[in-house]
Amino acid sequence: MAKGAAVSPAVSLMEALVAGEPRTLGDRERIQARCGLLRLVIQSGIEFWLDDLRREGLGRLEMDRCVGVFRGADMHLYSLACQSNSTYALAFERHEKMDPWACHSLRSVQGGLSTGRVHPRAEVVDMATTDVDDTILESTSDGHPVWHCTSMCRDTIVLVRYRAGERFHGEQPARRKSMKREEWARLQASQQDSVRDLSLPSLTRREAGRRPAVSGSAAVNLLEVGLWALGRQSRPTDRAAFMSKLMKLAIDLRLEFRRDDGPRLISIAARVGSGCNLLSSSSYARACAVGGTYCSMWESAFGRPAWKWKGQRTDNARQRSDRVGVGAVLVWTQSAAPDRSAPACRDLAECIELSATHIKLLVRSRKRGSELLCLDRKQWAEQQDLMDKTGKAYRLAA
Repeated sequence: MAKGAAVSPAVSLMEALVAGEPRTLGDRERIQARCGLLRLVIQSGIEFWLDDLRREGLGRLEMDRCVGVFRGADMHLYSLACQSNSTYALAFERHEKMDPWACHSLRSVQGGLSTGRVHPRAEVVDMATTDVDDTILESTSDGHPVWHCTSMCRDTIVLVRYRAGERFHGEQPARRKSMKREEWARLQASQQDSVRDLSLPSLTRREAGRRPAVSGSAAVNLLEVGLWALGRQSRPTDRAAFMSKLMKLAIDLRLEFRRDDGPRLISIAARVGSGCNLLSSSSYARACAVGGTYCSMWESAFGRPAWKWKGQRTDNARQRSDRVGVGAVLVWTQSAAPDRSAPACRDLAECIELSATHIKLLVRSRKRGSELLCLDRKQWAEQQDLMDKTGKAYRLAA
């Protein structure tokens, strides 16, 4: 793609993620992150352009490794787009040079009928025929046969029909039929008396305005582009949910946060509205478990020193972070006697609350049962000294 060329909001958000990925990130994590974000983009209704699946668009971000594959054009994503009424469906049809398989009797999750695009796993109701006497095969309450789409291409669609009753994994279909475009058109024309709406739902394009300039940390740039790509036409509650998921993704990938990013995150949350909070204690607790620079940024924003733990913990298998957040489970080593004359025992302590000066732990011991501890900074430091002396002998098995 030429430098400075315009790209769609969806591709812009994907490019912001790829640009901010740390170099230490493995191929498996990169593939999972790109697949997860692309699914989130489709479900959120972010706009795709018709040529987005070409080599110059999402094709540049594809990965094919031994641990996984990320492809921009995928039939599973097309199914998700048809269900979410996303413009990704238009881009996929342009890329595959395929006209949509329009159906006027798709069965929804609620059981009603709707008009839309047929996709793999879609349920098609044949309104032109009735199997009142056939109770073996799956049908609607008024006897119309129910067919499931398994695959499709430019000129052929494959439908199967299962037996009535509870479905199980690996079940073989009772009937199977393959239809060409001409047969499909005749089937849809025969249902004109039963279905009034014979037009596909329009896939509207959302104008998101001008893309924000890249001028901050990798995580803030991702959030800024995400808010811009989402557009103003979505509801504030939808925007808040989308931005929370985007923040979760940024923390899990350990994208770069700067110490002075706090005010910018507050500004983004204010533009999102609907009680959006990008500096929540739950986000800090998540970052304490996976590591990354979000922790230091959060501590700088609130002026709180970190509660650091030198010993072992069970909520952070790779030991990427030494910070303690709410929900952290620590391997708690303490002496059986007050004077520490008896051998130390190993318990599990869960952090349930913390502030700038105190931390509350729920210690679960096989000998003493459960007890609640409230420690200040000095008592916490004494516990660290005890861990230095006895912790090596009480490490969890790998």
